[in-house]
Amino acid sequence: MSLGMRSAYINRSTEDPNEDIAAIEAQQEFDLFVSGTDGTSECGLSKLADVLNV
Repeated sequence: MSLGMRSAYINRSTEDPNEDIAAIEAQQEFDLFVSGTDGTSECGLSKLADVLNV
């Protein structure tokens, strides 16, 4: 049973250009990994809002 806050990682090409995204995903330290790099409304914060039903 987890009582802590859940965390999401949103990959942004403007903020994370030097990050090894595959390594971040493999670490599984985030509850949700969202791509924010394709520029559509189906990514980034919009995708996170959909997942959270906001």
